[in-house]
Amino acid sequence: MVGSLFDNAKVKRVVGDFASAKELKDVLAEPVAHFKARLRSDGPKTGELDALIAREQRTLGALAA
Repeated sequence: MVGSLFDNAKVKRVVGDFASAKELKDVLAEPVAHFKARLRSDGPKTGELDALIAREQRTLGALAA
């Protein structure tokens, strides 16, 4: 796994020394699992949902004119 090193000196001067309560992989596990479940679902895919929202927005705009 590739990691990054950041200088947190400025943050630590303001908030003090701290340690992250959770690992990034643990924090991201839930949204990644949710995203994968959505990909497997039979619900509307992102492109279809975007098209539906755009259609509804155009309808609302036409009603306001």
